Amino acid sequence: MTAIHRALGHVDRASVREGAPLRVVMATEGRKADGIDLRMSGADLARFRGNPVLGYGHSYWGRGNLPIGRVDPESITVDTDSLSGALEFDAGDEFAREVERKMRDGFINAVSIGFDVLKWEGGNGDYWRGGVAEEWELTELSVVPVGMDAKALVGRQVEQRRHAASLLAQPAVVTEDPERQQHD
Repeated sequence: MTAIHRALGHVDRASVREGAPLRVVMATEGRKADGIDLRMSGADLARFRGNPVLGYGHSYWGRGNLPIGRVDPESITVDTDSLSGALEFDAGDEFAREVERKMRDGFINAVSIGFDVLKWEGGNGDYWRGGVAEEWELTELSVVPVGMDAKALVGRQVEQRRHAASLLAQPAVVTEDPERQQHD
């Protein structure tokens, strides 16, 4: 029996336009709080593309936990270090509309994937000890209020933090007035 694993992603704030699908980073490479490091090169998306459900809080068992939307299968992309896609919420579901509103308004910013690890690097790793997942199968995507990935931030916030970090990394330009130092 395989364990279902989860990893956190984030919302691309630049895509937050009324009525437009919400673009999200579903997962990234790198060790997360659960100790697992997913290799994007090992992603098997066939199962998910066939049933690209969007749930809430990884609750997908039972009648009361129906999907709140889907990920547009054509929007799913994998690059060297991330997996992304566009969310489409079920407009006929009151709870789904509320979750979508909270995401568009910035009250919820995170998504999290469910996945099965098919091959661990060197055969070492499991859900409890972590490890590098060389091959894995995506099973579901959920909107979550809190996740495991410290880097899982809203797209705009990610860009703002990267910009701030780049400014801090640049050498300061000293002006004649030491009180008015600035960065290039």
